[in-house]
Amino acid sequence: MRDAVPPAPDATFEALSQGAPIVVLAPHPDDESLGCGALLAQAFATGTGARVVCLTDGSASHRGSRLYPPRRLAALRRLELEEAVARLGGGREQILWLGLKDAQTERSTKVQAVIRLLTRTCLGLGARSLFAPLATDPHGDHRTAAAIACEVAARAGMRHFGYPIWTRWQRPDFRETLAAWTEHQLPLGPHAARKRAAIDAHRSQLAPLIDDATEAFCLDPAFVEELSTGPELYYEIPR
Repeated sequence: MRDAVPPAPDATFEALSQGAPIVVLAPHPDDESLGCGALLAQAFATGTGARVVCLTDGSASHRGSRLYPPRRLAALRRLELEEAVARLGGGREQILWLGLKDAQTERSTKVQAVIRLLTRTCLGLGARSLFAPLATDPHGDHRTAAAIACEVAARAGMRHFGYPIWTRWQRPDFRETLAAWTEHQLPLGPHAARKRAAIDAHRSQLAPLIDDATEAFCLDPAFVEELSTGPELYYEIPR
């Protein structure tokens, strides 16, 4: 049964950001909008500021395409990320594109370098809160991002919040699964339209834009609807 554990009271942006710039770590282009679109929109609108850090190049979502081989697909998804951030109120200068190979981060030799770079980025911004996917998400890149965030938060002395993507969608009892962590629920409020527009910017993930792939990923419309209309959820990960 979904939500056997009751949801937490609403949180505020001020409490989550602690009045400082926020850093959102996304495993792929689109996770930032799906998980943190309203949070980012508020950061840009209030002038608090944010940095969107994209871990992978997104090049594995459509395998076997001749029209969009990995390099061209990665370029397309980078443009989609830039458009999404623009729709949230930010600009290219708010994006840090790390470009690790999609679906290969668990075997990457670059993770330690990413941890060092992200730690420097957080400290340089004066950020106090780091947002990354939860380690309970089944995708390997999400687990890698969660592990990176744990290490960075510890090194930089930051609060670490995990946002559920696939955990929220695939587990009807997700709140029971995550009951050990403190839930913070952020209403979309006036930023709902910006969040939906940002998600829609990731066109390659929403519709059969690439129709010659042997393996193609497409977000379930019901999943998009749930994350576009429901509150954003953040679980505080203790250091």
